[in-house]
Amino acid sequence: MRDLNDFYYFHAIVTYQGFSAASRHIGVPKGTLSKRIARLEERLQVRLLERSTRQVRPTEVGQAFYEHCEAMLTSAEAAETVIARAQAEPNGIVRLNCPQGLIQNLIEEVLPRFLQTYPKVRVHLRSLERRAELIEDRLDVTIRVRHQPDPADASFVMRPLGQSYFILAMSPAAQASCKQPLTLDNLPM
Repeated sequence: MRDLNDFYYFHAIVTYQGFSAASRHIGVPKGTLSKRIARLEERLQVRLLERSTRQVRPTEVGQAFYEHCEAMLTSAEAAETVIARAQAEPNGIVRLNCPQGLIQNLIEEVLPRFLQTYPKVRVHLRSLERRAELIEDRLDVTIRVRHQPDPADASFVMRPLGQSYFILAMSPAAQASCKQPLTLDNLPM
């Protein structure tokens, strides 16, 4: 199994032109560096460094290996930069489901402010005719209207966004003309 730290150590030794200088710069004991490079050369079955009492320099194959190590370390730094940028500011696509009855308020009030605050985020808005399933429908967020959270949704993170109350009202004269007590189920449509 490759230990990519060995590549890093070899790169440091060539970059700083010796075991002692590399040890000072990267904080790894000189003896450890020496053992790791010897083990790397043994595993690769090639001599990477020419050593003398005064200097260390890469062999011809060691120089080519060094250049690949340089590219590898540059790529690793670039990979970390991608993550750092992604964490610095929200970005990407958010797939959102919203019930048809709330879309007007969402589009007029909430969504424009959100997109202005987070300009690198794109929202794909859907309104399904049925209850949305986050995983099956490939959604990141769904807005649901209900009185109480559904126990089946306990594995999801839920936040109340607001409350809305509807009141059904009628005049006393209209109520007096009804033959039976009015309920939501027996309202004339």
